Amino acid sequence: KKYFLKQMTIAILIASILSIIIFSFILIVWKLSNIAFIIALASFITIIVTGFTSLFMTLMMKKLNFDPASASGPIATIISDITSIVIYFLIVVSLL
Repeated sequence: KKYFLKQMTIAILIASILSIIIFSFILIVWKLSNIAFIIALASFITIIVTGFTSLFMTLMMKKLNFDPASASGPIATIISDITSIVIYFLIVVSLL
């Protein structure tokens, strides 16, 4: 539980920083606050879900008695990439 909370805290911190950077960049370059907010929000949620998915896959591989380092790397990457793309586009399409 302690490791999970640390991991999610770091994911939220990184997601916050990147979302602020994305929001600011879009606002400065294109001057579209609604688009900047939607893309920053989608990025924020996607980064958090990706962190959770990667951690969950590693813990699941460990419980199934697989080597978490070798088994979860490719699998977690593929699942995280697919879920992040789906979540990102679902948020953007639903809010635009």
